[in-house]
Amino acid sequence: MEKILKHAEGFVYLVSLLGVTGAREEVDKTASELVLRVRKKTELPLCIGFGISKEKHVEQLKLNSGVDGVIVGSAIVNIIGENLGDKEKMLFGLKNFARKMKDATKKKVEVLNV
Repeated sequence: MEKILKHAEGFVYLVSLLGVTGAREEVDKTASELVLRVRKKTELPLCIGFGISKEKHVEQLKLNSGVDGVIVGSAIVNIIGENLGDKEKMLFGLKNFARKMKDATKKKVEVLNV
C-alpha cells in the first residue's frame, strides 16, 4: 500500500470489497476500516467504489470513516439498462440518482474515531 500511495496523485480509489462489483443492500464494515487505515498514510482525498449504490451507503461511509467521495458504476448502468427504450425517463432517473448521491456526500456528520 505504501508503494501505491507514494505514486498516487489527485485522489486514491479504494475498493470496498473483494469479488464482483454490483449493487448491494449494505456496505461491509471493512470498507470504513480500510478508509481509516489509508487515511493515516496519506493526505490525498479518498474515494471508494464497488457496491456503492444507495444514499445510505454514502451516509454510512461518511459517518464511519469520513470518506471524501464515492464511485458508482453498476447502479448507473442499471438505470440505463432499465430505460433503454425511453431516453427521457433514463435521463430523469440518472439526474435524480446523481442528485441524491451528491446530496448524501454533503450531509454533515461527525466522523467516528475508530
